[in-house]
Amino acid sequence: TNWGAWTSPWSFTTMDVVNSVANTAPQQSLMIYPNPCNDEIVINANTNGEGVIINFSGQVIKRISWSKGLTNVSLVGLPTGTYSIRSKDYLYQSAFFKY
Repeated sequence: TNWGAWTSPWSFTTMDVVNSVANTAPQQSLMIYPNPCNDEIVINANTNGEGVIINFSGQVIKRISWSKGLTNVSLVGLPTGTYSIRSKDYLYQSAFFKY
């Protein structure tokens, strides 16, 4: 096999892209409680953000946004079940159960 500039599949040079991105973007931290919950959850975040609530089938149920600090999110009208919150940038996802 002619690998061209590569002498083997294991000898190549990569750029440190992951660290470059991590050093420029603020690290998003979200805590969601209580879990399980009833009609409301609280999001405790270190940055402002946007995201969606997704049901167990993968359907987007509700679009949400949060502010740095504490944000209450109403779940009134959602049936009992397992849901996830996913941030718009896909850097964060967490599940919760509504009873």
